[in-house]
Parts: sequence; structure tokens; C-alpha cells
Amino acid sequence: MKTPQELAAFDGNVPLLMEMLATVEEAITPGVSEREVLGEMARVMLRGGGEYLATSCVCSGENTNPWRSEATGRRIREGDLVFVDTDTVATEGSFFCVSRTFAVGKPSPGQRETYAAAHNWLRDMKDLIRPGITCGELASRAPEIPERYVAQRYDCMVHGIGLEEENPSVCHPQDAQSNADTPIEPGTALVVECYFGEVGTDHGVKLGDELVVTEDGCRTLVPYPWSETLLA
Repeated sequence: MKTPQELAAFDGNVPLLMEMLATVEEAITPGVSEREVLGEMARVMLRGGGEYLATSCVCSGENTNPWRSEATGRRIREGDLVFVDTDTVATEGSFFCVSRTFAVGKPSPGQRETYAAAHNWLRDMKDLIRPGITCGELASRAPEIPERYVAQRYDCMVHGIGLEEENPSVCHPQDAQSNADTPIEPGTALVVECYFGEVGTDHGVKLGDELVVTEDGCRTLVPYPWSETLLA
């Protein structure tokens, strides 16, 4: 659980994270490298008072499947998907782990299908989070991931966040639970995230939102828009 001062620090960082994600979306054009996009995000983060990036997660095209977290020199092409995970230690040490996936040009039907599946799963998982529910109950009630994405599922569905990634955590229902009896309490900061990518295909989707648990549910800290192009 976070103190009122900690929650104020999280809320104070929201404009910075929104600007970082907007910068990434604007920078994604054919011919630009993953590292160049990452550099633009880092520039905004540092100029805005953030401390550092914990990872370098900007991935495009075939680098999106299977999931990976390192930006490379690969140059973005028309028809790619590009995903980013902010993984930012921002001002006052507040950690932000927010993921979005964008399309370069017109997405294929398969890209749209994968994105829609990931988006629907994330939305439904967030709807389950409320005070009093345990991590084990969240795991057992989690929306089902389509079978074709299960083999490459992300390592957990929910994890705590503060000065770094922390407890509690919710693993997939078929995996061992590390803290099944831990109840979710108001004031807890959580990240709900997923990776959907079918084995052997040319794309994958990473999505994630950071939340604060309220008295009657949860609120999203960084409400960056979803891709209208991929949801169309």
C-alpha cells in the first residue's frame, strides 16, 4: 500500500509518462531505428526530471515475436508493429511500467486480431481488480487467453509497483502462485500486462497499464489512448 505522499508522487509523474508515450508514437516512422525511438523517449524522460530507464524495450517487426525487451539497430518498416514498455524510474523514484503497441501504416488482419485479443484481455483483467480479492482469486477468475497465445504468455499477469517491481504478483492460472492468499488493498499500485504472440508468426503485441486500487475498484494512472488503427 502506498502513502498519500507516494500516491501524489505517482500522480505528479503522469504528464511526463503521457509525453513519453506520445513522443514514441510520433517518432515511429519507416526508416527510424528502434534505438533512435528509444533515444527520443529517454530524452523526454530526462528533460522532464526522470531518473533512468530500467530497460530498453522498443521492438519492431520480427523483433516483436517472441517477446524481447532490448532495442536494436533494426530500422522500422511499413507494415510493422512496434511495442514499447516505458519501464521508467521517474521523479521521486516512482516506477512506471506502461506498455503500448502501435502500427506502422495499415495493419494486417492478423495484427488487428492479435491486438484486439490482447486489448480485450487487459480490459477484462482490470475489471476484476478491487479491494478484498486475493491474488489467487484473481488468477482463477482471469479471462482466458486464446490457446494460440498461451505458449508465449508473459511471465505474470499482475505485479506490484513502487520504487521498482514488487509484490504482490498474480501468475497465470496454470502456473504456481507466489502469494495466492494475499488480498488486494486500497492504495496498492499494480501493473496489469500481457504479451500476445503466436509461435512462428511475424508479430506480437505487448500491452500494460499501471493502476491504483481504490475503495471500489481501480483507476488507471497513465490513460494513454489505445491504437484506433489496430482496433478499427
